[in-house]
Amino acid sequence: MSLSAVLTDALNFFRSQGKALFVMSFPLLLVQNGLQMWLNTRLPMDVEDATEIQLTGMDYGAILLVMLVLFHMYACVTLFLHTRSQGHQYSAQQIWLLGFKFVPSLMLAGVITAVAVMLAMMPALLTGFLPLLVIALWMGVRLAYVNFLVVVEHATPLKAVTECFRFSQGLFLPTIAVLALLFPISFITAVLVQLVAAAPMVLAVFMNAIGAFLALFVTVALFRLYMVKRTPAEVSVES
Repeated sequence: MSLSAVLTDALNFFRSQGKALFVMSFPLLLVQNGLQMWLNTRLPMDVEDATEIQLTGMDYGAILLVMLVLFHMYACVTLFLHTRSQGHQYSAQQIWLLGFKFVPSLMLAGVITAVAVMLAMMPALLTGFLPLLVIALWMGVRLAYVNFLVVVEHATPLKAVTECFRFSQGLFLPTIAVLALLFPISFITAVLVQLVAAAPMVLAVFMNAIGAFLALFVTVALFRLYMVKRTPAEVSVES
């Protein structure tokens, strides 16, 4: 299937299931963005002040909560895409409850993925030759489907990472083309947030959450790519 066909399918899914996806994901996006913006107020604006920052136990708790909400959202969105593509109509509450059991695995898979990307950055950092950062980009793109393997196939974190690297062979260009859609979406979000810069923070949180919801189109397109390449025999576990 061509990339244009994948994007068309993703757009059709986003249109037909957008309302249900919004109901399921937007509350999580509001909480995540609210916590992140609150944490931003605790961080120094000037690099010179970075050494003076002192995070409290509440700050660390908020950071952990952001991570939990973020990975719970990853799980819920993937569950939503998988169940809807299978013809199941689970409610938002059911998806939220089902998503919790995947959070530990997704967090561990996220750590393994981050370590892999950081290791791929080492040649550029050690040599100072910035073009070598393309290795880290390549690694990140190759591991873009880890969440789907954890949630859809119930793979262990390490298995999901290794299998994703094998599975994504030949998908680099389509994947990076889909991920590139995040740039215009991020630009639109930044413009919206700038327009309400003088307004109460709650409005900025709302605008950021709207931008994050629009960015879910990228996740829908990636999931479509995943489903197109993954054969029924390989998808061993149904949600």
